[in-house]
Amino acid sequence: MSIDGAVLNEFAVTFPYILWTLLPQDHFFTAFNNPNRLYTEGVLNILRHLLTTNIAKPALRVNDEVKNEFLKDSYTIGLDLISIALKRGRDHGIPSYTVVRAQCGLGKVRSFHELKEYFLDDPKVEYINNIYENVDDIDLLVGVLAEQPLKGSLFGPTMSCIAGKQFQRVGFYTS
Repeated sequence: MSIDGAVLNEFAVTFPYILWTLLPQDHFFTAFNNPNRLYTEGVLNILRHLLTTNIAKPALRVNDEVKNEFLKDSYTIGLDLISIALKRGRDHGIPSYTVVRAQCGLGKVRSFHELKEYFLDDPKVEYINNIYENVDDIDLLVGVLAEQPLKGSLFGPTMSCIAGKQFQRVGFYTS
């Protein structure tokens, strides 16, 4: 049997950015290239903080540093990492959320009203409805971030499907 061990494009352009949404509302990027905290707070206190701080759940809510201050320094304004991710997905020709959801065997979503069954809450559906003209235009990253997580998981059914397919490919390829 021949298995393709390549990384799925849908996985490569969504999964890393979902991880950025897990960051707590903390001064994450201000600590980059700033070793002063090591001296003022000590390594043990920093490690304790890292080990005891809960991650956020994936959601459309994104840490402000990820949204506005990525790669910001005293000379440049910050970048919006999520906007970059959405553009990257479009540049790679990633299918929309509804297409990938259907490819995963999870059913075709035909209207914004149907999204209420799969998304965390009604305001998210209304918010997405105001941004996208058609339900088939929803970017994959937006859709998977808005989905209700499966029980005991950080991810909803669509991202779980994508990750499962990817890990299955890697598992078969490396064994």
